[in-house]
Amino acid sequence: MSIRHKTHFLRIGTFVIIGLVLFITAILVFSTFHVFQRQIQIETYFNESVQGLSVGSPVKYRGIDIGRVKKVDFLGNIYRLSSSDSKYDHYIYVLMTINPKFLGHVSSDKIDAIFAEDVKKGLRVKLALLDLTGNAYLELNFMPPAQNPVLPIDWTPTTAYIPSTTSVLTRFTDSIQNILEGLQGVNFKKFFNNIQDLANTTNKAMTRVDALLSKSQADIVKSMKNVKSISGNMRDVTQQLKENPSGILFDKPQRVDPSKL
Repeated sequence: MSIRHKTHFLRIGTFVIIGLVLFITAILVFSTFHVFQRQIQIETYFNESVQGLSVGSPVKYRGIDIGRVKKVDFLGNIYRLSSSDSKYDHYIYVLMTINPKFLGHVSSDKIDAIFAEDVKKGLRVKLALLDLTGNAYLELNFMPPAQNPVLPIDWTPTTAYIPSTTSVLTRFTDSIQNILEGLQGVNFKKFFNNIQDLANTTNKAMTRVDALLSKSQADIVKSMKNVKSISGNMRDVTQQLKENPSGILFDKPQRVDPSKL
């Protein structure tokens, strides 16, 4: 191999090595910047199923992406709860990482106070479906505080805390469950028997009404005929009065004396 070819391969090798070094350096710089970038962590707890929610699921505020889910676990694995706090064992712990741009230029020592004030105004976290495949995401939004009470807790959160509220799907499921439980106490056999009895009673009543109307109709026709006859007699009497008024008082018409005229 000639010296020219060796020099050519050396240049190519050097170029490839320099390129790899620059690429690795860029990755390290980007990763370091991402690691040391200020992160806002928020935690919440759910007293319902979080089916479809996982690490990396989006966190949105009124439809805009503002962060990701960092951790999903049982509350008992995060906080040491006493035996008297067993009612919290089924709570689900969710840790979120929020983009600092969401709060703007706010110092770290004021973040907890800002979220605490927003919580009083109704800021809540709600589980929502991301698509038809069952994937879920977390939605931050302001809701009426009276209709969305804060979930009771007996421990101090280690990060900023935003209470959760029941998802629409859970409320719908609970409503259907309550309706089904209420229907279990209904005696449908007795109910339909009562409807059948009511229908039979109504049929009998309608038969009696029809018979009564038929009889009344005959009486009405007879009465109308009598009225018509009376009306005809009255018309004859009226005609006689017009022709001979004195005929009402005398059997024969009163004769007039021509000499008295």
